[in-house]
Amino acid sequence: MPVSAPPLISVALLTFLLMPGSAVAAAPAQKQQVQEKAWAIILASKPQRAEAEAQLAAMQKDRAFTWARPAEGYPQVIESSSLPGLTPGLQVLLLGVCGTKQEAQAARARVLPMVDQAYVKQLTGPAALACPQPIPVTSWLPGNANLLATVPFEKEKSLVLTVHRVRQRKVMECETSDLRVRLSHGKDLLAEQFFEGTCQGACTASEKKEGQRQLDAIRKRIASGDGDESELDANFVDCQSLTPALKSALGTPGRPLLFIETKSLGGHDVVMGNLTSVTVGCGQLQVMDSLNEGLNLDVLGLSFDGVEARPLGQGSEAWKQLELLPKQAPGSTPAARKPVATGTWNGCAWDIEIKT
Repeated sequence: MPVSAPPLISVALLTFLLMPGSAVAAAPAQKQQVQEKAWAIILASKPQRAEAEAQLAAMQKDRAFTWARPAEGYPQVIESSSLPGLTPGLQVLLLGVCGTKQEAQAARARVLPMVDQAYVKQLTGPAALACPQPIPVTSWLPGNANLLATVPFEKEKSLVLTVHRVRQRKVMECETSDLRVRLSHGKDLLAEQFFEGTCQGACTASEKKEGQRQLDAIRKRIASGDGDESELDANFVDCQSLTPALKSALGTPGRPLLFIETKSLGGHDVVMGNLTSVTVGCGQLQVMDSLNEGLNLDVLGLSFDGVEARPLGQGSEAWKQLELLPKQAPGSTPAARKPVATGTWNGCAWDIEIKT
C-alpha cells in the first residue's frame, strides 16, 4: 500500500486567510481620547532613528503583530520626549498607548513571541490613547477533551501553549484520536494546530473479507511453491491505528517547544513514527515535521519521551542554542546522559539535528 501521512490543519492560518484584509492591518480610525497617566507599550528603544526604523521593519517582516491589531498609524517610532515620563534622548518603538495596565500588558503578551524585550510603562502626564485590539481565533474544544500538557512562556505566564487529546473514536479494532495544540492568552485563543489520527487498512467488513480472500490465495500459492513468504508482509486484514502522540513538552528558555510523533504507513504497511516539533514564531505555530526522515529512532536507541532542554553558552542569547537530553534513568547520573539532538533557533522556528 502507498505511504501516507496524517493531515495537518492550521486554524490560525485559515482564519488569517479568511479575514478581510491582512491580520496585521490597522484598526479603523477612531476619535482619539486623551488620558492622564496612561500606559505605553514599548517594543524597544534606540539612540538613532534609523536603527529604530530598521528594527521595526524587521519586526513587521517577522509578523510580530499577528495577534494584536495596532491602532491606525501604529506601531511607530517616536522621540521619547514626545510622551511624558519616558527617558529623554531615545527613539522609541511604540506599539500603542492603553488606558489601563491590564490592557497594555495584554497587548504586550501578544507580541512577546517575537518581541521578547517589549514592556509597558506608565506615563506621567496626558497622552492620546491608541490601544491595540486583540485578534482571537474562534474555535472551541469538545467537552471530553483531555489536557495533556500546559507550557507557559517564561516571560509571560498568561501566554500558554497547551496540548489536548480530542475526538477519541473506534473503527473496528482500531482506536484513534486527534491532538490539538493551542496557543492562548488568558481566555483568548491565538492559534491552533490539528494533528489528525486515522484508521487505515481493512477497516470495514467487506475490506476484511476481501483481504482474507487475498491472504488465503497467497498462502495457497506459497504452499504450492509458486509464491514467496515476503508477500505476507503487507497488511490484509487489520485496521491499523495511525494516532499522533505527545512525546515531550518543554518550557525552554525563551519559548515552549513540543515534540509530537505522528504515524504513517511505510513499505509493507509497517507503521512508521515521524517526529515533529512545534513552537511559536513569526506569527504562527511553527510545525517542523519529518525530523527523523530516513532514521529509525527505535533502532538507533533514541527516545524523545520526556526530553529536557539545556541551553548552550551564556548570556541572554544562550537559549537560541539547545542540547536535548533524554529523561534521566533511575539510579543514573546526569553526566551519563548523552544528547539525542541539538536545536538552533533560526528566527522563526527550531532547526533540530538528531544525533546519530
